[in-house]
Amino acid sequence: MRSVHSPSLFLATLAFALSFSSSAWAEDLESNFKEATARLQPYLVLTDRAAANARTGVGKAEIAGALALLEKVTAARPDHWPAFWFIGKAHQALREHPASYEAFKQSFALKPLHPDVAREFVIEAICVNATSEAVTAARGVATSNASNAGLRANLGLALLANGQLAEAYNVTKEALAMDPNDRITKGLLAEIVEVQRGRPPSQYCPP
Repeated sequence: MRSVHSPSLFLATLAFALSFSSSAWAEDLESNFKEATARLQPYLVLTDRAAANARTGVGKAEIAGALALLEKVTAARPDHWPAFWFIGKAHQALREHPASYEAFKQSFALKPLHPDVAREFVIEAICVNATSEAVTAARGVATSNASNAGLRANLGLALLANGQLAEAYNVTKEALAMDPNDRITKGLLAEIVEVQRGRPPSQYCPP
């Protein structure tokens, strides 16, 4: 079961722009960042289109090249949270969940209340069984974005993964009341009910 709301392609391409200074050094970093994100675009796991298979020979080569460029950016600019975010997405595309978690953790440390940063950190924290961290992150961003039903549902998923079933049910019901037509939130609520009835939990990490 996937986290209920992932960033769209529009957000991945536009919401992470970070200004560099006008020096030649900064221009090189910006060029590296732009080339890396362009290479990654076909392979990103997003909501508004299917991702290309990152685990082909071509996909692995493209992602390796993108990661090398992004690591140059983070080495020079350890405060560059968008680069860490894309590193996390690159490893996520390869299903390398521990590495993805570590990258998103860096991005989250720099930008903890950004919805797309927290959302992806929660996903990968669940994947590596750091479910209490997932709950803390999801609760913080949901509280700071109180009108966002998707973030509320993501908190429900984190609570479910952490075994806090009663609160997971209540939070997800609140999310569904905020957006009654959301199919994924409906599915999450049904999942919580089944687990409460004794059915073993599903796999909440992307395969």
